Amino acid sequence: MKKVYLVTLCTCLVVIALVSASVYFLRDEEKEITVGFVYVGDASTAYTSNFIDAQETIQTKYGDQVKVIALNNVAEGTESEYLQQLVDAGCDLIFTTSYNYGTVTKEFAEKYPGIEFCMATCANANEEPVLKNYHTFMGKIYQGRYTAGVAAGMKMKELIKEGVITEQQAKIGYVAAYPYAEVISGYTAFLLGVRSVVPDAVMTVRYTNKWNDYRTEKKYAKGLIDEGCVIISQHSDTAGPATACEETAAGA
Repeated sequence: MKKVYLVTLCTCLVVIALVSASVYFLRDEEKEITVGFVYVGDASTAYTSNFIDAQETIQTKYGDQVKVIALNNVAEGTESEYLQQLVDAGCDLIFTTSYNYGTVTKEFAEKYPGIEFCMATCANANEEPVLKNYHTFMGKIYQGRYTAGVAAGMKMKELIKEGVITEQQAKIGYVAAYPYAEVISGYTAFLLGVRSVVPDAVMTVRYTNKWNDYRTEKKYAKGLIDEGCVIISQHSDTAGPATACEETAAGA
């Protein structure tokens, strides 16, 4: 849980800082700043929930100074339509929050230089054309995943000590969204964390090729459990893998 709170805090701080800067530079007693958010999920997924926490903090902090327009469950590949909605609504600052929104978000930034665009997780801000109004941001989430791996390793060591599993059964299953650097560095750090406690632990990774797909994530987690994985982790947005673990533990 500490990792979840830390990621939430970091996300909130980044978003709040960016909006605060906009309020400062655009401040005018008669000026209301309009901030738009394009979310790949909604409050039911931990990833998007972090951004919603930041959004609500902004609304509480600035009240009538900031108008927020939030668009939920925007499927990747359809973001152009929703970005145009935010532009037409007069947004001064727009946050997009899924890696695969990056190309289109940058295209909009080039088309609308008077609007600030902030893209979470993508890394194309320094690619040509470099735009003054297009920004990317991302936390060092692999650090949190390493810590989570240490915790998982401690649990695995406990299971070995109690005779629940043998050292040869120290196997991890990992449900991953895409084979991107963000994801690969995360599960690599997780495995290194586990191996700092259980050196011979091994890990199997399954890619869903989607950020947010409850059924597929749950299915892949269940498959990993059936293959003998005793600990399941994930880099995907839904509670599907956790549900698979709970149902297995309950004998469902």
